[in-house]
This record gives sequence, structure tokens and C-alpha cells, in this order.
Amino acid sequence: MIEAPSDSENLSDQSFSKYLNAFERLARGIENRCELTGETPSLAMIPQQIALRSKLVAKSTIRFEISSARMTLKDAIGSGMWYPSIALFRWIADAEPRELTELSLSLQRTRLEICGLADDLIDELCGMAEQNDHDLDGDELLERVCRFEKRRSDRVVNRNHKALTWSDWHALEAALSEEDPIETLADLLQDKLSTPGLLRLFVAAMFMTGMRPVEVLSFSCMCPHPRHQFSPEDRALILSDPGEAIVRGLLIPVENAARHLGVDLGRAAHACRRQSNGGACVLLIHTAKRSNANADLRLDFRLQVVDTDAVRDLGLLSFASQIRHAKMSRRRWDSLRNGLVNLLKEVARREPALSRGEDEINLYSFRHAFADRMRNTLERLEEVAALTGHTSRTTLSGYGERGRKKGGGGRAPDGWAPRPCPKRVETIRAVWSGQLKQVDVGPVPERR
Repeated sequence: MIEAPSDSENLSDQSFSKYLNAFERLARGIENRCELTGETPSLAMIPQQIALRSKLVAKSTIRFEISSARMTLKDAIGSGMWYPSIALFRWIADAEPRELTELSLSLQRTRLEICGLADDLIDELCGMAEQNDHDLDGDELLERVCRFEKRRSDRVVNRNHKALTWSDWHALEAALSEEDPIETLADLLQDKLSTPGLLRLFVAAMFMTGMRPVEVLSFSCMCPHPRHQFSPEDRALILSDPGEAIVRGLLIPVENAARHLGVDLGRAAHACRRQSNGGACVLLIHTAKRSNANADLRLDFRLQVVDTDAVRDLGLLSFASQIRHAKMSRRRWDSLRNGLVNLLKEVARREPALSRGEDEINLYSFRHAFADRMRNTLERLEEVAALTGHTSRTTLSGYGERGRKKGGGGRAPDGWAPRPCPKRVETIRAVWSGQLKQVDVGPVPERR
């Protein structure tokens, strides 16, 4: 066992202090990871933690963290002692000499070799987290494992977090209302990132529908076909089986509808609803989950029925659905996500109307707020699962304000909330009750 040196032996060199701080940050991240996955922390996870952080931080930061790990480990091996701040992590202080040697060899790899561990590791950790009742996709896992600015004991636990409210959403919308969605999308398609404008669209889509941040990149807003004569049976089909309505061509992407009607994209969905005498729109959301706690409920997409005439909300969803045309690479998304998170925290810092401060808010706060609202509003847990893409009852039990009566607080001030696909709800009910063992997913509805 390596013992910690006494306080009088602490180095005062400022540069080495930065190395120690970086090493501590890696160790805290490993503890966050193990809290989610149920693993036991070990020194072998240090390179893996650096690989995970490479998805969120700059190359220069990763180079420094690799150097800090090498330098801290070299000093510990040479002196036979850990510094007090490092020795506070008992799993480090109690490590055997063999573990130090193995870590030293592992850290001799290049930055690219270390960072190359990330993709497979993210998939593996998501599966482990789900087995430990944490339903996370890759992006949220990275946020939980790699982003922390306070001590672990100060972090907001998801099951006890304070939900964002409609007042919070209106405060953010007011703060970002000067950002023109049309200009934002034009810049995006020309490889220019207008972070404030994109933040407005991301926040709107996630808060109103509960999408994961990465799902905003690929969803479609499907509207009643403006050239179809809708019967009552057609409108009923959209509500009862939206997937079949898409396959039959009753619904088309909102951008196509805008061209047919010759109207602005922001008003196309509302115009289609009016022309079809109240036909609903449908959101086709390609799920970001690569694994599921319940394999019998694995599905590549989910559908939400949007049956409202709220022009602004329909417009924001329509504009947000155009982000998919940018064909964003993983590297570009990593950069954009970091920019969105930083800007969100900046807005939270300067907006006193928000009920949550910069340390309590991130992109997933809006998905969690949606899940809270639906959990408090809907009577059936299967409906919440169908809307959010969850497949585990245990995960959903963490949402909703405890003690609050059902039926309140989930709908928008104008009275609307998205509806789940009824067929998906019944499938989830059947699987959860044991009446159905396997699900025939069928083809993904095409976006015509």
C-alpha cells in the first residue's frame, strides 16, 4: 500500500498543483461512473476516463490530462507515497504496486490510442448503467460522468432534482426570442453554427417533447398532406395508428408541405391542420438508445401525436426538425453540444427568473422536466414510456413530484401535450404484463 505524505511534504510548485487537480478530476469522474454502473473503481479506469472526456473537451485539455496522469503516477511510484488530496480516494491509496505498474504501461500509449477507447466504452457503460436502473444514452452518460464543477456530494441527484417549470421555459424563450430560426437554419446549412439560435430550437424541442439532445438532430415533423381530402376516418387513423398514416401517405414532412402551400415554414403545420379540418401532426423521432434494459421493447423510432393549434409551438418544432438536413458529424455534434451547454449556463447565470442556477441545469434538464410533467399528468405509466422512449418501469419511477396528484401540471398553458402512439402503449403494456415476449418492430415509416 502507498501511504500519503505528511502535510509538510506537500509540493508548493504551482504547475504540479495543476497536475494534481487534473488527476483528482479524473478520479471524481471514475467515482461518478461507478455510481451509475455499479462497478468498483480502479486505477485501470484512468485511461478510460480520459477517453470519455475526449468527447467533451479540447485536444489540449486531453494532452494535459494524460501528462498529469503520467506525472502524478511517476511521482507516486518514485516516492512510494500519494499526495493527501489523491490519498483521499481510498481505492487509489489502497492500490497494489502491480496496479500502478499496469497503469504506467497503459499511459505509454499515444493520445489517439487512448481516445480510441471511447466509442466502444460508451456503449458498454450505457448497458451497465441500464442494468443498474439508470436509463441513459451516450450523451447523457458523458454529461453525468465527465461534467462536474462541484464536489460529488454537491451534485444534483436525478431522482431528487427540482423540475423546470413552464415559467422557466418562458424565461428562456424570452431570453432567446431575438434569435431568428430562419437565419439560424440558413447559417447551419452553410456550416456556420449560430449557437444562441440553435439553443432556442433545442430547448423548445426537448421541453415540449422530451427528446434527448442528440435526437433533435434527426427527428421529422410530419403534417397532414395539403393535397389530400381528409375524411373523419383519415383523421382518426392519425390518432390511433400514426405509423400507418405515414405509410399511407396521409402525412408528409413539414418542409414539403410548406412548398406545396407556398407558405412560411413556421406556419405550414398550422395551415395543414386547418386545411385538413383538424388533422394532427406527428413527430417521427429516431431513438438515440443503442441498447435497452428490456430487449423485447427495442425500437429504432417512436411517434408522438401533436394535436394542437398553438402556432408558435408548431413553428418552433417545424424549424427544429430542419436541423437534420445539416448531416452533422459526431465531431461537429460534440463541439456544438459543448457550446450549447456553456451558453445555457451563461443564460441561467444572468436570468433571475429561472428557478435553477447554472450548476443545476444542462440540456437533459428539459427532457427530465418533460418526463416529470408526463409522469404527473398521465394515468398509465406505459404512456409515459411510449412518449419518452423508456422501456423500464424502474427508470420511470424516478420521475414526477412525489405526493402530487395525477392529472395536473403536465400540459402547456394552452392545454396541449403530445400524445403517445396507442399501438406502442399497448405493446409496452403487453410486454410488461408478460403477455407478449417478442415484438415485431416492422419497417420504420419513411419520411416522404
